[in-house]
Amino acid sequence: MALKNESSMMSQEDIAALFRGHHEVEECETLENDPQTNFENCKKKDFHRELIPVNELNESNFPDRYRNKKVLEVVKKLTNLTVMVVVKFTSSARPDFSEDKIPYPSYKYRGTYISRNGTGRIRMVKKCPEDSVKTCPCSKCKTSGTPKTSWGEITVHTATHVVFDESEAVYTTCVVDYDFDKQSSLEIQVVKLEEGDINRDCCRLLCVTHDLDLVDRLTQTRSDFIQLCQEVNEMYKDFRDEDKLAIIVSHPHGLPKRVSIGKWTYRIREGSEFSKYSYTNATCPGSSGATVYTMGDKDLISLHVHSGTKDMDGSFNNYSGVGLDKYTW
Repeated sequence: MALKNESSMMSQEDIAALFRGHHEVEECETLENDPQTNFENCKKKDFHRELIPVNELNESNFPDRYRNKKVLEVVKKLTNLTVMVVVKFTSSARPDFSEDKIPYPSYKYRGTYISRNGTGRIRMVKKCPEDSVKTCPCSKCKTSGTPKTSWGEITVHTATHVVFDESEAVYTTCVVDYDFDKQSSLEIQVVKLEEGDINRDCCRLLCVTHDLDLVDRLTQTRSDFIQLCQEVNEMYKDFRDEDKLAIIVSHPHGLPKRVSIGKWTYRIREGSEFSKYSYTNATCPGSSGATVYTMGDKDLISLHVHSGTKDMDGSFNNYSGVGLDKYTW
């Protein structure tokens, strides 16, 4: 598919080079794996100051034009919808290399139960009714004599290199509310890989929970996020291509959420409905799959996920997977 660069007259070779590099899953090779130690020893540690803990985020962190309560609130809602994706099995079907001849993430662990972490965003939330003729599809209910007849379904959007196929999905959990203390977070079980695309590097996971209060809260958060996106995108639509503001919320190294504020540098179109971005936001291993939120987008919010970094020295030359430019939930 031909690429169309909206930002410069770069050659096709230079454009392609922007979107080739290292993916950013956090692989946990030993039981002694310690997220804080990994964070401190990270090759990109000189730029960790750009990763803002969610409880420290305030209006002064944003560029001057964006220092207002609505911008702060929409980013906080994005943090509320961000989850840590924990995968405890690696599929034997993972390829050795991606299509651009870069070694494919986690391929050396094929068939093993070594854990890895990434990031995702809650995209849809649904409460299944009490009078449903179906029962909860989670593993506990499938083996229970009294399966739940009321449960919640939560769809999470992440990168395919984080969760490759169905065999990995059933060994995956999503951690909600990991803002400060792991003990106050909640785990929801993935029951199905609804969609996965290795070339676009995006996938959709179906999770279930019996915590209906959580479902109600996330439903409201999602609704608030959509409303706030509409408002701030209307406020900043005339400055989108001038300011190029990009926001990423992720779980670097499997730690509590951090917010990264930067700029997108190139937007490359692939056909009429899809595109991908390069951007300056600070990221780390564990950030793979996080939503790349470009403020002021006329399409409300595009579905792009963080795919990788060109250099592991912290040079901020990062890139997304291929995302749909039209607003869909």
